[in-house]
Amino acid sequence: AGVMESTAVVGRRLRVVRELYSAPNGCRVFRVSDVHAPHQPEYALKQVSFGSPEGPRAVTHEAGVFSSLRHDCILRHVASWTSDADVAQLDDDARVMGARRSRMLGERDDSTFNHHGDVIEVPAWARTCAVDDVAMLADATRRRHVYLYILMELALATAWDALGFLDDEDEAANESSPVVVTTSHVDDATRWRWTISTARALACIHGDGVNLVHRDVNPWNVFVVDRVAAGVLKATGGGWKFAASEKDAALGDFGLAHRLPSPGASRPGQLGYVPLGERLLWGRKGEGGASDLTLSAKSSMFSAPELGSDVGDHTERSGQWSTFRGGAGYGAAADVYSWGLTVLCFFCDDGRDARRTVRAVREASASGQAR
Repeated sequence: AGVMESTAVVGRRLRVVRELYSAPNGCRVFRVSDVHAPHQPEYALKQVSFGSPEGPRAVTHEAGVFSSLRHDCILRHVASWTSDADVAQLDDDARVMGARRSRMLGERDDSTFNHHGDVIEVPAWARTCAVDDVAMLADATRRRHVYLYILMELALATAWDALGFLDDEDEAANESSPVVVTTSHVDDATRWRWTISTARALACIHGDGVNLVHRDVNPWNVFVVDRVAAGVLKATGGGWKFAASEKDAALGDFGLAHRLPSPGASRPGQLGYVPLGERLLWGRKGEGGASDLTLSAKSSMFSAPELGSDVGDHTERSGQWSTFRGGAGYGAAADVYSWGLTVLCFFCDDGRDARRTVRAVREASASGQAR
């Protein structure tokens, strides 16, 4: 919440408040505050290891993409930089229990951080404007850096958590635990506003000026933000309660995003202009790089069907477009499919209902019975 001045963060010292998220691929997200201005709005700090399965090129590619986006319905980028310093060290058991408690109760008051590494300074080489990811990677290699950091707007929750939905492991834990199950207190007007906001975000990134495909649209990458500095109210029994005019949604996490082929001409109707639906990417076996379809891009239950099938190795030319035997390309339509499933979840009763609905749609799509 609040207005963030990106240029003012360079040289500032950030204190880790708590860990918000940790993934097996080396990605961690922390809630941080400015040591020099503790009463100012806090930030989210994303740490990604160059040792992740996607590789250093794809890691810095995220900074290049995210830092170039400016839209009310997209999380705000504040600064990006590389470093050889690890932000914080967490005990593994404490991380698991803390994350579970955070998801189920909506907050975490205790600190499980060791004292070592809990403060990080935003270095002079941090970029607060659009990042040249190729130059960033070259500089990181020269400096022997092993982490990418992205400082961004702090969201209140993901859409999934805000709706009171639980993941599979938490659903199972609740069946044999006295922990109160969270419930949804989000009114229909807010759910419709989230629907429109996420559609506007996709319209932005799919536009000719941005020309980007997200490839990972889902309820965990739709973030609830409060840009009128209104407080969050905890509802009885857990969950979040939102006033209709206070909370909006913003699209985030561009770790799998990639640029689409050029539209050619500058606007529709001009000679050589390529419509959005014909700007396709192709995943090929055995080739590295950010454009390839990684397992992460294929495995989500929100992924479009065209992301889940491998394509052939041989190419043939058809006009100006490359096609690959054994499969079809994918583009902006893949995001629209994932967005549709995400919107369906907005209006489900609980996490189980959401997963059941998504599976039913995917099965109908696979059998050709979807309408």
